[in-house]
Amino acid sequence: MITLTYILSFFATFLILIHLSATVYTIFYQKYLYPRQIRARYNHNYFPSVGVIVAIKNIPPDFDTNFSSLLKQDYPNYEIIFAVESQTDPAYQYIQPYLTQHPHLKLIVSTLATRCCQKNQNLIAAVEQSNKPEVYIFADDDSALNNQWIRELITPLSDPRITATSTYFWPYSSRANLTELIHVYMNIYTYTLYCFCSSFLSTPLLWAGSIAIRRQVFEKLEIKKYWQTNISDDTYLSKILSTHRHKTVFVTTAISQNNAPINKISDITNWYTRQLMYFKLHRKRIWYTATGAIFWSLFSIYAWALFSIPLYLFYPDSSYLALVAIPIAYFIFDSLITSLFLSLGPINQPMKLIVMTPLIRIIQLIAYARTFWRTKFTWSGIHYQFDSRGRVININRK
Repeated sequence: MITLTYILSFFATFLILIHLSATVYTIFYQKYLYPRQIRARYNHNYFPSVGVIVAIKNIPPDFDTNFSSLLKQDYPNYEIIFAVESQTDPAYQYIQPYLTQHPHLKLIVSTLATRCCQKNQNLIAAVEQSNKPEVYIFADDDSALNNQWIRELITPLSDPRITATSTYFWPYSSRANLTELIHVYMNIYTYTLYCFCSSFLSTPLLWAGSIAIRRQVFEKLEIKKYWQTNISDDTYLSKILSTHRHKTVFVTTAISQNNAPINKISDITNWYTRQLMYFKLHRKRIWYTATGAIFWSLFSIYAWALFSIPLYLFYPDSSYLALVAIPIAYFIFDSLITSLFLSLGPINQPMKLIVMTPLIRIIQLIAYARTFWRTKFTWSGIHYQFDSRGRVININRK
């Protein structure tokens, strides 16, 4: 029993240290290191031509705000290309009237994907119809951008040693109900890990909603060829840049705002499982770390809590107290780390989020477990099946 207690203590301490390190480093990087130290090294008068490419399907929540923020960027030389899969898509009808008012706006119709995810198909079509800018920026349609977003993503590329930049978004919950807060937690948690891995560990890690990459590098590495058969865009691009030892920068001054609520816990689990699956397919070392360290640590802690707490309640022996104290101490410290999220950005109902942390971790645990056997998922209403390398082998649109 003593040996098992030591093992549980190790797992709990290890997981807390990972989570705490990533969170504290992200706070330091966002508040001080990047804006005051790293950013100051670049040339802020660097203005290459830019092509902002957005693959869109249907009309996401708050699209009026998101669309407007793209049109009003404070940048001298950029075009925006929206790519839809067909003219019957509601997004096509929404964007089309704006074309005459905004010369830098372009709307193109892709074709239905047969060998890759539809998003990749749309991105490839947009790249092929672009004006061959010096820099491509790939963006999502569900985020509101500050008017310096392009400038901030582009500025680090003034250093010729840097190939690409990326950032993440800050999630906002308007209703702060159970499902929205779970989604908020998972995104902030992901944000800290992205920042920690890409900056502290110098591992290229890109988020699809904000990626700036030099066109020459994009073409030299034949990114289009890889996207043509794959289920992922950003994770696969990260893998290619990592393989070829390209340097990337995580830009916290370009963080966007996202208010895309998910209303079902099953949808949140599916979404998080899909994010983890990309790492299993293309960044296996990260996935092995996540499953080896985070999953098994969480599993051990929660399994032990389910065993020890009922045991102590029925047999209140003082020798069992340590067994109960360890998982409870973990839940308390984990919730306290969640309180540090407030240093990164505003959170609606923060105390509610802090208290919910142990429950949210169970949802994460389930998502990690599902990646062990998953070979298919649904994305934007399309069912994809893929092989162990992420290559699409079947698409079902029913």
